[in-house]
Amino acid sequence: MVISLGINIKTGLDMISMKNEFSRLKNSVYSMNSTVSGGISGSIYQIEQALKKENSLVSDFQYDFVEMKDKRVTFSLKLKPRIYNKGEDIFFMLKEGNNEPILIPAETTDEINYTANIDVSVFDSLEIDLVVVSGDTKKTERLESISSSVEKYAADIQASPMGGSYRYLKGEESLFITNYEYGLFYDFPYYGKALTLKDVTLNIELNGKVIDKFSMQEDRKGRYQHYLKLEGYKIPFKVGDNVYFYVTARDDNGFNYKAGLESWTMTSEGNISPGHDVFGQKEIY
Repeated sequence: MVISLGINIKTGLDMISMKNEFSRLKNSVYSMNSTVSGGISGSIYQIEQALKKENSLVSDFQYDFVEMKDKRVTFSLKLKPRIYNKGEDIFFMLKEGNNEPILIPAETTDEINYTANIDVSVFDSLEIDLVVVSGDTKKTERLESISSSVEKYAADIQASPMGGSYRYLKGEESLFITNYEYGLFYDFPYYGKALTLKDVTLNIELNGKVIDKFSMQEDRKGRYQHYLKLEGYKIPFKVGDNVYFYVTARDDNGFNYKAGLESWTMTSEGNISPGHDVFGQKEIY
């Protein structure tokens, strides 16, 4: 019986060892497959890029931000064609936002380097193509897609309701704000000078019509750059009404801002409930 028990234990240990070995072998095969697959994918990508470069009309292309003024951005475009044939005309084709594409002649002094400066709205995305015209033949190639650059020049604003207390005065059909706090903070843009927000204002709309405005003062000691506390404030508020709180401001670059705070609605049951989800909504114009 002792011998039989010893054999069973040995058999069990051998099976565990075989399972562990099988698991290690499976992991090794998986790792090998992943390595091979990754190597093949990398090789295919390199081949595709080499073929793309070989068939490209372009040897080199660069664009640079020059300046932003009056909510428009100037870009400098620089291009070297891979092959230039005498008599060919070189153009940059620009599609700004939803506008129709336009052709901009590329300038050159040596028929090697071609340049152009373009001026576009800071709010629009931009697609840039190369167009090579020779007689009746036209060849095109996408050079770059550039997203709207407004965030590079405008401040990133965040408006937040910080909470408080309010109640409904049923006999007067009004919303009474005992005390409620609002804050605004912002980060400087990526390009250009540090901005200062001006005319920071809390706006209150009732059913789509502005009924009041309050200046939000700088809050140098607190968490927010601008702060306002409403106290003892009353708003006419009937069933079906909607009240909307938001912040507006402007900056040194001429940009205007609007940031949603919150919205409340009076239900048919006489309850104050959240209206449209406006928190975090922002507009720059």
